[in-house]
Amino acid sequence: MFYDKILRLLAITEGYLDDLGIYHAGTETVLKTIPCDIQPYSSELLYRDYGYREQVTKRFFCDLDSDIKNGSAVMDEAGQRYIIKKIIQWDDYMDVMLYGE
Repeated sequence: MFYDKILRLLAITEGYLDDLGIYHAGTETVLKTIPCDIQPYSSELLYRDYGYREQVTKRFFCDLDSDIKNGSAVMDEAGQRYIIKKIIQWDDYMDVMLYGE
């Protein structure tokens, strides 16, 4: 497939309170970059195409990757964050549904 965009897969740690009651914010790091093809998409199209009812705003196509999981966060080149809502895995690629935060 033709992948002309890059998404960054984010690893996010939760914040915590230490023994003194001081809150320490979580951290966000880039786990890896994913070459992909991103397209606009909608919940209605997801239901029509696959029969799933999830709120989505975009989808991307990429090679198979075991690090891509439902609930993970990704960021596009413009800094827009998305949550992975649904993954449809085929023989040699993935169709991944996103919801913009």
